[in-house]
Amino acid sequence: MLSTLLAFLGACTLIAASPGPSTVLIIKRSLHSRRSGFLTVLGNETGVFIWGLCAVFALSFLPQFVPSGAPHLPAMVGLAALWAVYEVGYYGLYVWFVARMKGVLSRAGVRRRLEQVSGGVLLLLGARLALES
Repeated sequence: MLSTLLAFLGACTLIAASPGPSTVLIIKRSLHSRRSGFLTVLGNETGVFIWGLCAVFALSFLPQFVPSGAPHLPAMVGLAALWAVYEVGYYGLYVWFVARMKGVLSRAGVRRRLEQVSGGVLLLLGARLALES
């Protein structure tokens, strides 16, 4: 049971860590204020919970984590709720981290260095692509 729960939380982490529109929205709202970012997370995860109860993805994803012999519907509702609560915590850390990093990343020297590094990486990737062709 514990190994199944850990596997489920690992899968939730992989899903939450994949960037998408919700991640961009959460970061954008977190830059305004921590409260706004956290409220965005709660709204997003309420949608994840509802989606987790009735979406085709969830119906194909959740059953593999239902313990054998357990009733499927209550177990899947519990897993969907756990998924939503887990992502609230995950994105709550995102909000906290963005708020902490806002002050550091808004400094002119740090921003200039980030632009130099990302520009250098893009130039190297372009050169690699040109040499491979």
